[in-house]
Amino acid sequence: MSSIGYIFISEFSKRQLLRRMKAPKNQFFVKNPIYFTNRFRVEAESNSVFLFIGRTDPEKGIRNFCEVIRNTKVNGVVIGDGILKKELEAQYPEIKFTGWLSKEQIHEHIKEARCLIFPSMWYEVSPLTPLEVEAYGVPVIASDCSAASDNAAFVYHSQNELEDLIKQVNTQDIKQLSIDTFNNFDESSTVNYADNLLKVYNTPLMTD
Repeated sequence: MSSIGYIFISEFSKRQLLRRMKAPKNQFFVKNPIYFTNRFRVEAESNSVFLFIGRTDPEKGIRNFCEVIRNTKVNGVVIGDGILKKELEAQYPEIKFTGWLSKEQIHEHIKEARCLIFPSMWYEVSPLTPLEVEAYGVPVIASDCSAASDNAAFVYHSQNELEDLIKQVNTQDIKQLSIDTFNNFDESSTVNYADNLLKVYNTPLMTD
């Protein structure tokens, strides 16, 4: 086993795996590439929409999203489909459910977003959607049980914390937060992805 190389794709996944195994000698870190074109900063401070992008299935936290949108009385849009879509669409008529959209159509919604909420209820080692949104300066509020928490502007543990964060983001000036989100985004993990992976493959592995 000592000659096996382990590639971690997020700090979150690394922490979770090393809780359950002895730290391997051969450790590497390569972030997954994401989709973005012609980056520019979305003026999130001028927008009012709180976005959910993903499967409308229980483990993705869609029920929590809908509940918190209703409780905080903010504008909510759900992009995606799944087993709960029809049920939640009927239960929460104040929320816009679009179903799955093309990348170009999603991009138009990102332009109108104040914040993305990523309420996943299970471990996700490197969700791409939060990073794709952050590339345009849209802040992310993420649960603490996925790798989205590595880069999110805000991380929450409970539903009450999520409500408080949404109220905060909805009422405060978030221009500087949006600017920081845009400026701190690391393009290199996507631009240099193939080179980064080749460096790992060409690295001799240590043995006992």
